[in-house]
Amino acid sequence: MPRIPTPAAVLALCLLAPVVAAPAGAQTPRPLSEIRKDIDAVDHGLLELLNRRSGISLEVAAAKKDGQGPVYRPGRQAALLRRLAERNDGPLPDAAAWRIWQEIIASSIGLQTDFRVAHAGAGVEPYALATAYFGSGTALVAADSAAALGALIAAGGADVGVLALDGNGTWWRDLAAQGDAAPALQVVARLPFLPPAPGHVAATGFVLAPYEADPSGDDRTLLVVETTGAAADRAVATALESLGWRGASVLARVADGATTGLLVEAEGAPPGDGGAAGPVVRVSVIGRYAVPLPR
Repeated sequence: MPRIPTPAAVLALCLLAPVVAAPAGAQTPRPLSEIRKDIDAVDHGLLELLNRRSGISLEVAAAKKDGQGPVYRPGRQAALLRRLAERNDGPLPDAAAWRIWQEIIASSIGLQTDFRVAHAGAGVEPYALATAYFGSGTALVAADSAAALGALIAAGGADVGVLALDGNGTWWRDLAAQGDAAPALQVVARLPFLPPAPGHVAATGFVLAPYEADPSGDDRTLLVVETTGAAADRAVATALESLGWRGASVLARVADGATTGLLVEAEGAPPGDGGAAGPVVRVSVIGRYAVPLPR
């Protein structure tokens, strides 16, 4: 009977052991039955580790009962996934490791609280984006509209919401117009966060929550910019740079009479909203989030 390694031994194997290619002219490969026994042994060790991690998640939940913040922390989650890529020497692809950990993180959140994700919008995009990011086991709640999604979160029927960038501009302009409403919904993640597999939904979406995202170490700010007329993207980017917003990228625009609303991703975080320069008449911050993982 093969000896089952301890969780610590499996962890050391996963994190520290280099992948060594078999030299030319190496001896005949081991019997398949022996290889499968090793896989079974590692699976048993991984299960022990996962249960140990789950136990620690329950400790986190107990600690947070004193009001130490939400269980869903998108910045910490993003930083963790980036660290995995830095430590991953293969042969497991980074994308596979990321997806495995997405499910582990989702399970951890589910152990700590009855976490629910609302989604709204036409087509399957919001649902697919929510499932890919929050895990296949997370409870999803359908809302009829972006406004209904916000009301659901405010009433406690969902913790966060997912909306796709559908081009009508309504929901993101509504966020900019909500002022000091409490709790004000903010964008805390851009989706897809993980690179979508070929053939999967690749639409752009966002996670909304009634709190700010925690910093991840590599973040962007989402702005709603009002301009006079139909200003070109380059003119808008130049005006925003003069206001302290670097690397502006226009994600969507909606014309409304004499003004145009633009959804813009930018670097930097000048204090407060407002500001005017060139064609830009107003800038409103509607969220900050971690830069998605590279494709």
